[in-house]
Amino acid sequence: MRARGFSLLELLVALAVVAVALMAVQRAMGMAAGQAHELRLRLIATWVAENRLAELRLARALPAAGELAGEEVQGGLTLYWRAHIGGTPNPRFRRVELTVSDTPTQGQALARLVAYLAVP
Repeated sequence: MRARGFSLLELLVALAVVAVALMAVQRAMGMAAGQAHELRLRLIATWVAENRLAELRLARALPAAGELAGEEVQGGLTLYWRAHIGGTPNPRFRRVELTVSDTPTQGQALARLVAYLAVP
């Protein structure tokens, strides 16, 4: 009678296939975790930019053309913002470009917001 079952070679091949599949799953989970952190960072940076724009709007006066910069702690993170305020062809409007990054040197922007302010 012939014995039924798997040979050692078949078991090793199956184990190798499972190992490769598990490594792929682990890599995908690691990438998902990294992307979730990046998404959280960009969301908080967008909130910082929107907060700065809201403060400029609430001032009820057109800001002078030029640069403004600062830092803000939001969600336990210290983020650095820069606002470039420029004129428009209509003197009653100002163009505001806000960028937010996680380094004071304003490397790669995590969030960028462009808006126009008008005389109230």
